[in-house]
Amino acid sequence: MYAAFSEIAGGRDIAAYVATYYEPDAEYQPVEEAEAVQGHEALVGWHRRWFDAWNEFRAKPDEVLTKDEVVFAAVSTQARGGGSGTEVEQRFYHVTDVRNGRIGRIREYLDRNEALAAAGLLE
Repeated sequence: MYAAFSEIAGGRDIAAYVATYYEPDAEYQPVEEAEAVQGHEALVGWHRRWFDAWNEFRAKPDEVLTKDEVVFAAVSTQARGGGSGTEVEQRFYHVTDVRNGRIGRIREYLDRNEALAAAGLLE
């Protein structure tokens, strides 16, 4: 999924990506949004807006832990701004609830321990 996400910046079909990896009623809570993005149509729109800002974008999971149908991933991103050319590096933590082998919900965090706790992996 992360490799395919990175390919969208290179012109991959966003609607096909969303249909492949997300359940129809999937929900994504990115850190920069006040409200969750829900359903295929909204997810396609969010991805279009996201990738409009970048000439290049790569996301790579550095750590993946699982518990039942929940996946915790520490994800490193590198990007180059579309208008400015500014290079950006950021680490996010994703907690993904898997349904039917696809994404049912992703919650995004900037704090590793907060994400681990949300995934039920913090002891």
